[in-house]
Amino acid sequence: MYRLGAYCFAILLFVAVPRVQAQAPKKVWSGVMAEQSVTKVAPIYPPEAKIAGVQGTVVMHAVIGKTGTIESLDVLSGPDALRSSALDAVRQWTYKPYLLNGNPVAVDTTITIHYSWNRPAPEERIRVSSGVMSGLAKTQKIPEYPEASIAAHEVGAVVLRAVIDRSGKVIQLDRMSGPKILSQAVMDAVWQWTYRPYLINGEPVEVETQITINFSHGE
Repeated sequence: MYRLGAYCFAILLFVAVPRVQAQAPKKVWSGVMAEQSVTKVAPIYPPEAKIAGVQGTVVMHAVIGKTGTIESLDVLSGPDALRSSALDAVRQWTYKPYLLNGNPVAVDTTITIHYSWNRPAPEERIRVSSGVMSGLAKTQKIPEYPEASIAAHEVGAVVLRAVIDRSGKVIQLDRMSGPKILSQAVMDAVWQWTYRPYLINGEPVEVETQITINFSHGE
């Protein structure tokens, strides 16, 4: 009886030991991780994509390990012709370890690569006021207010120069003014905006305009 009781006790003790689960990566906004960057390899614009006029944005989901290296990387969206180029480059990126309570932790974030080139302005490109283009907006993703900027009480206006093609797609963005982290948040959102084509004499034309986004504590 003594041996049987000891055996049963050992089994119960074994079952009661809890499993130690790995800590899930902490979700961190892309703008914050951009500030942690150590090395960045620039993507190579695929020649066949440029010849075909393929431009656009590749958005990737990344897990960055405690040491600052990319552990996993998957494409969330973007033109097929540009995806391999973005993945090949970003897999080589490194970051400073992200610290939580003084300890490095793995990070869950997104990385966005924009592909565009500064083409000579076509004769039919015209300047259009921001108010007129706002009236032609189809989809406007609202920029996220970065947690780091909220914590730092960072406010202000971000002003961008935008080129919108004949189909109503944003094909070029340049930062004119505004805080750096807030500007990145705005650009990440505006790259996804779409418009109805701007028409002259019934024909769509390429447009240059300004986009202004204001951040305040009331948002």
